[in-house]
Amino acid sequence: MASMPAAGLTLLIFSHFKPLSLVWASLPWLPDPFGSSAGAGLPAMGGRTKPGAAIIWDYHANYDRLPEGLAEVLTAISPTRSAVVKACAGSGKTWLLVSRMVRLLLAGAPPSELLAITFTRKAAEEMRSRLFEWLEFLATASDQAVVEFLHQRGLNELATRQSLPRARGLFGAVLQSVPGPTITTFHGWFLNLLERAPLSRRAPANLIEEVALLKTEAWQTWTESLRAPDKAQQAAALAELMVELPLESVRTLLFGLLEKRAEWWAWAEGRAAPVAEAIADFQCLAGLDEDSDLVAALSAEPGVRHALAEFCPLLADNAVGVKLDGERAEVLARLLEHGERMSVRDLESVFLTAKGEPLVRKPSPTLDKRLGAGRAARFLELHAVLAERLIQAKHALEEQSALRLNRLALIAGADLIDRYQAIKRQRDGLDFTDAEWLTLRLLSDPEESSALLAKLDARWKHLLLDEFQDANPLQWRILTAWLAAYGADPERPTVFMVGDPKQSIYRFRRAEPRVFEMAGDWLARNFAAGLYRQNETRRCAPRIVVWVNAVFGGLGDAYPGFESHSAHRADLAGWCETMVSPAPSPMPAAADGGLRDPLTEAPPTRQALRAAEAEGVAQRILEIVGHLAVAEAGGRLARFADILVLTASRTGLETFEEAFKSAGIPYLGSRRGGLLDALEVADLLALLGFLVMPHDNLKLAQALKSPLFGFTDADLVALRDAGDGSWFERLRAWLASGGAPDHARRALALLDDWRAAAGHLPPHDLLDRIFHQCEVEARYAAAVPERLRPSVQANLRGLLEQSLTLGSGRFPSLPRFLDELQALRRHAGDEAPDEPPAASGDALRILTIHAAKGLEAPVVFLIKADEERRGRDHYGALLDWPPGEERPSHFSVYGPSQWHGQARQPLFDQERDQAAKENLNLLYVAMTRAKQALIVSGLEGAKDDTWLARLQAGLAKAEFTGLPEMAFADCVIPEPAAARLKGWVPACAGMTTQTAGIGRRRSPSSPEIAFGIQVHRYLELATTGRSEAMLRLDLDLHEPQFQTVRAMADSLLNGPQSRRFFESGRACNELEYVSGDGQVRRIDRLVEYDDEVWVLDYKTGGLDEVDLGRRAEPYLDQLADYRKAASALYPGKRIRAALLFGDGQVYEVK
Repeated sequence: MASMPAAGLTLLIFSHFKPLSLVWASLPWLPDPFGSSAGAGLPAMGGRTKPGAAIIWDYHANYDRLPEGLAEVLTAISPTRSAVVKACAGSGKTWLLVSRMVRLLLAGAPPSELLAITFTRKAAEEMRSRLFEWLEFLATASDQAVVEFLHQRGLNELATRQSLPRARGLFGAVLQSVPGPTITTFHGWFLNLLERAPLSRRAPANLIEEVALLKTEAWQTWTESLRAPDKAQQAAALAELMVELPLESVRTLLFGLLEKRAEWWAWAEGRAAPVAEAIADFQCLAGLDEDSDLVAALSAEPGVRHALAEFCPLLADNAVGVKLDGERAEVLARLLEHGERMSVRDLESVFLTAKGEPLVRKPSPTLDKRLGAGRAARFLELHAVLAERLIQAKHALEEQSALRLNRLALIAGADLIDRYQAIKRQRDGLDFTDAEWLTLRLLSDPEESSALLAKLDARWKHLLLDEFQDANPLQWRILTAWLAAYGADPERPTVFMVGDPKQSIYRFRRAEPRVFEMAGDWLARNFAAGLYRQNETRRCAPRIVVWVNAVFGGLGDAYPGFESHSAHRADLAGWCETMVSPAPSPMPAAADGGLRDPLTEAPPTRQALRAAEAEGVAQRILEIVGHLAVAEAGGRLARFADILVLTASRTGLETFEEAFKSAGIPYLGSRRGGLLDALEVADLLALLGFLVMPHDNLKLAQALKSPLFGFTDADLVALRDAGDGSWFERLRAWLASGGAPDHARRALALLDDWRAAAGHLPPHDLLDRIFHQCEVEARYAAAVPERLRPSVQANLRGLLEQSLTLGSGRFPSLPRFLDELQALRRHAGDEAPDEPPAASGDALRILTIHAAKGLEAPVVFLIKADEERRGRDHYGALLDWPPGEERPSHFSVYGPSQWHGQARQPLFDQERDQAAKENLNLLYVAMTRAKQALIVSGLEGAKDDTWLARLQAGLAKAEFTGLPEMAFADCVIPEPAAARLKGWVPACAGMTTQTAGIGRRRSPSSPEIAFGIQVHRYLELATTGRSEAMLRLDLDLHEPQFQTVRAMADSLLNGPQSRRFFESGRACNELEYVSGDGQVRRIDRLVEYDDEVWVLDYKTGGLDEVDLGRRAEPYLDQLADYRKAASALYPGKRIRAALLFGDGQVYEVK
């Protein structure tokens, strides 16, 4: 680029970028081609010379066109000015933020002056990894690659060449910098600031991350403390609340206030009596006080009593045509006759419907005939006036109830908050909310903050804020307490803020999406920040983008501010589909109204609500894996690991997990609460529970029966009969008797060792020992089908990880750890923002949408899309905190609708609108996780405002003509999965598929099948030395049935041809293996001799056929597969296979 034309600028793009022309006028921030700055290179950080520009995008991508909004993006990452970027999903926000960091370092910023803040540790680690990966690339790549890299990040050619030596040295400079760049979370930064606070403001030393048990402890100790004389007011408030509400509702209400304690502190800040002032504030809003006798006032109101007296005879006369009016007239007459206080409830029965609306009364000739025209008109007039007055009275009474609820809840709740805080102080601990509040108070104190602000000014000159749509007002107040202190100081820090209000989905974690817009405006006014938009996604295929635009662009006022997206990769193939499954039919009524005999007849099973949907999703996954071409790794067929299954809530997920297990689909579930429901994790928790309570026989039995020890049912029966005392004592007695198998001896030795260690080892160390000594992962891997191994192993490792991360691994005892896990199970709400499980092997992942934030996958399933949006909680805190204000303008608590009142209805409406917007944001996040294929499932009959209905409408409007479509290699479901999914039709050809119904009852087992199972069991036990008494106990058959089973088993055990297989050789019964198609199969008996191995299969049916060859014909493929499996186990031996028939005959399969 030796010269540049005056009329415009042509940027020559290196390597795979094509030459592109840009109009100079559209890039006014570029260096003047006629001025001296054209080749000035990088400016000093204190100067105002702006660097040149070039194409910007990831050097790993083979993109041949410029991203939309290039000029804005290039300006945003320029290191010389502040910027706010509103970027859509998949547009590369992390790329922009880390590119800005690289530009700052290139421009001479010391690494220690960079402060990047995000919301999760995972995001911070990703940012840090990306930065060091790029710096290493700059240090080690070829000159040409580095030049291209810098061009992509906004440097012109001359500046790039001049910056090359510095770029080469950035990696070493950052590694050697002490301190280096700070990349952290908001709470990590707050804790960092608190460490710098003066001694008078010293924060507690211990961070408490898991607070479920702490809250329970606070509740228990608080209620006990109310016995003290100085707690009479709080005790009375709690007692009154419990008269009005159930105990669990009271707990929910007060814990809701506890969750909003930071907002309560902000509202109460500087107020002498915050509870009293909050109550007075609500009274002012309501326009009445709690003590007013509204019923007496209504009863004594002359106009009302006169109108009721006039209305009563008219109502009685109308009873001629309306029978109920006669009863209403009687009620009204009694009210007028008795006392001065009329019952509002009785008046409601006269004038209002059950919904609280006026009874419908209209003029009609019939009414005129009954009452006369004049009286009829007066009747209607009085009814309308009195009904309206009654509704006003009813609303006033509800307002009083709301006032009373607030008074009681605030008196009790404020004291509960104090108790919760006191417990943390006793432990020198703080939680994340404390970190926010203490930091704000520190920076807001004019005397104490000056030293800290000076430290901030000296340390950090460049602030980068990631995912700022998730910020809350308190966090913004902390930032402005720092940034506003600079005023117009030219040495103020630069600020780079990036986010997307459409992806704000954490209001339950106190996030306020309006803060992003307000913060952007504030930075534009006070820091001259440029405001930029990026609506081109690098992630999603054009078909996905078109569907997103059709859904959200068509919402209008329901989703204001949405701007149409475009796809950067125009050639990326996509697939869009909805799957609608039938809802289950209602359970049939009992025939003839008879009662079921519970001793002989099992209760009817209720089909899972989403069984059909789950089976359909499982089938579609099997159609996709190995059949749908994805663009990963240059193009290949889809794997299970390419699939994300997303859901808005965890409710009903067990139905999908069961369907995936039945279809042999490996999957990983979400962490935390859901992890504890996995069977393998339950086995380990049972083991740990036994170590805490050795007399818990049930937990010991579960652990022994699990793959950890491999006890059979017969082993447990023998253990039961081994003596007296606990089962652990019986295990010891069984071994002392000499009749116990080797695996029982192993179990006792391990349990003794772990019991001795449980008292002094931390939970993680104890679990680590169990994993090592018991070979936990290997044993479970051998016990489950190959396709399920990744999910099982991920769950096992997840428990081990929880023991290290839960409470930072600081639990002093095993019981405390188990208590915290149980609290986690109870309190892991449906929308908890779980950290997603790490990918492990070829397994799909099932995640909540909250957990999937920041992830992407070639194929995404959005399940249960017909679910209706859940309403707000029945109890909690209601507040209004306008963005930019220092404190909430309103704070109150609420209960069910009858406790709302009318004065706060605008606040409830605002809350409802914000919740509806967030629900749509959640859908946006789910759709934009898909790189190529998005498949949405749900049940038929979805309401208009559900996701499924909106998605179906959007799909019908979307114009896909000319957009690349993904290709299926074929639509054949691999066997034997197809056999388990009968009734399903491959849906490769359709955009919307209708799944077939499932859930028919399985036919009962035939007597022949049951007999075969009993003979197999008899042979298994008899060949391992079990006594006849043990056989009778295990089979639990009537004597004639037992004799029939024994006779056939004896024919096999003692038959002339078959006897040798039970008298010699090294044998193994019921040997399980995983076949090539991932299915678990079982060899009845395998016998190893010195020179050969026999694979044997028992057959008890078809004995009427004389020709053994014909008898054997249906089982030849089965025996061939057995032989193949045995060949892998005994590669140096001859493998022979035979069928052993119940009549004692043997047929060898050649």
